[in-house]
Amino acid sequence: PTYYATTTNGFITNELWKKIIACLVERLSAFMHGKPAILLLDRHSTHMELTSINLLLDSNIQPLYLPAHTTH
Repeated sequence: PTYYATTTNGFITNELWKKIIACLVERLSAFMHGKPAILLLDRHSTHMELTSINLLLDSNIQPLYLPAHTTH
């Protein structure tokens, strides 16, 4: 499935990011069966939000942050 989300100003927020990660973890858990995974991310401030990082780590998903200016 495809998920869509918006904010009033068009920019991602920490709250929206936490919802996105929660949805991702829920969706992936059905397929992972306890196996580890890696999620590639840039260093946008919302991607460094502590609650979402902890949720990823608790779900055996390792966030891997790419160096600045390498995601384009």
